[in-house]
Amino acid sequence: MPYALCRFVFYLYNHDLYSERTFSQLVIIFAGGMRFDVTAIIYTNMLYFLMFLIPFKFRYSITYQTVGKYIYLITNSFALLTNCMDTVYFRNTFRRTTLSIFREFSNGEKIGAIVADALIRNWYLALVWLAMIALMAWRYGKPVDKSSIQTGNPRVHFTACTLGRLAGFSYPDCGNTQRIEQ
Repeated sequence: MPYALCRFVFYLYNHDLYSERTFSQLVIIFAGGMRFDVTAIIYTNMLYFLMFLIPFKFRYSITYQTVGKYIYLITNSFALLTNCMDTVYFRNTFRRTTLSIFREFSNGEKIGAIVADALIRNWYLALVWLAMIALMAWRYGKPVDKSSIQTGNPRVHFTACTLGRLAGFSYPDCGNTQRIEQ
């Protein structure tokens, strides 16, 4: 949802560049962008996904889940900041930002100062970004209830859960992270 909101804000900010597009062309552009978003979400959250895919019981500890929450919020905050900044940066390059931006700024320019200046000049995008972060933090949920953890031989538990996940099956005692909504 935040990536779709970023795409909509991008369109509103740069709508004059798309004025000759028909509605159906814009729908195709948005659909293509959503495919890109899925890839970006997977890459951005790879560490987070791996943290909660492992079938060990320690991932139910409050500390582990809190660390996972902050990893999720920090990585996604950075990705969304990049997406919001791209809204402004696009007018200079007429292409979306990729990792090549780090090569462009590697000649000594202070990318932090440039980002800070752009956020100040485009304060409304900073507000959209902060609102998305606040919404993600609010919707994240509470830690998983520990009562669903199966007791028994950890090797058997690990093997069964790993094979089940690889086969595409889902078992409640393997720690499917059904979050309790606030």
